[in-house]
Amino acid sequence: MSDVKIKTVLGSNLRRFRIERDMTQAALADKAGTVGNYIALIEKAVKFPSAEMIERLASALEIESTDLFKPLDIEYSTPWGIV
Repeated sequence: MSDVKIKTVLGSNLRRFRIERDMTQAALADKAGTVGNYIALIEKAVKFPSAEMIERLASALEIESTDLFKPLDIEYSTPWGIV
């Protein structure tokens, strides 16, 4: 992934898929069996989830777990530019 950090790619993709599905962090957390604060920490690339949690997040988003690791040309961020 060249100089792109895997935690940043995961967090950015998680946010993108969550927003595309019109889900809040709390809603995703509930579907994945965790708490909203943990989703926020993953999206900010502060925390990295276990393999089991990655599978649960992907299932909650109805995607393949590998989709969470595909680098995008640009980082998906909030309208304020915060990743």
